[in-house]
Amino acid sequence: MNSVASLALAAIERGYELLNHVDYRLAETPAEREQIYRLRYRAYLQEGAIAPRADDRVTDRFDDLPNTWIFGIYYDGALASSIRISVATPEMPISPAVDAFSDVLQPELAKGKIIVDPTRFVADPARARNISALILASPACAPTTPRSIAASSSRRCWRRRGCRPA
Repeated sequence: MNSVASLALAAIERGYELLNHVDYRLAETPAEREQIYRLRYRAYLQEGAIAPRADDRVTDRFDDLPNTWIFGIYYDGALASSIRISVATPEMPISPAVDAFSDVLQPELAKGKIIVDPTRFVADPARARNISALILASPACAPTTPRSIAASSSRRCWRRRGCRPA
C-alpha cells in the first residue's frame, strides 16, 4: 500500500475510534439548553466574536422555534460541542439563514424547497485543543450533511454582501 493510502486508512481508523467516544444528544430539558447557551458564550468570547456579558450565555429567538433542534455533542460524557439545526419549509419559513438572506431564500421556499440551516456550531475552547478531531466528527462537517442553501445562490448572496461563507 502506498504512503497516501496508508495515511488515509490511518485517518479513517482514528475517526472510527473517535466516534466510539462521541455521543450526539438532542437538548430536551431547560438545563441541557442552558449548558449549551453557556458553552456558546465561552466559545464566542474566546474567539472575540462577542463582548463579555453578565449572564454568560448566548441564545436568540431561533432557539425556541418549533422547527429548531439543538444538539449537544459529548465526548466521553462531557459536553464538548454543540450545533443548532433549523428546518425552514414553505409552512414554517423561519430560520437564521432565511432571516439573513430572505431575498435569495424566500423564493426558494415559495417553490416548495426545504432549507436545512445548521448554525451556532461551537466547541468548548478548553476541550477543542485536546480533541481537535472532534470537528471532523461533527455533523456540520460530515460530507452527507444537507447544505443549508443551494451553493450557487449562497455564493451570490455572500458576494453581494461583501463577505465569504465560513
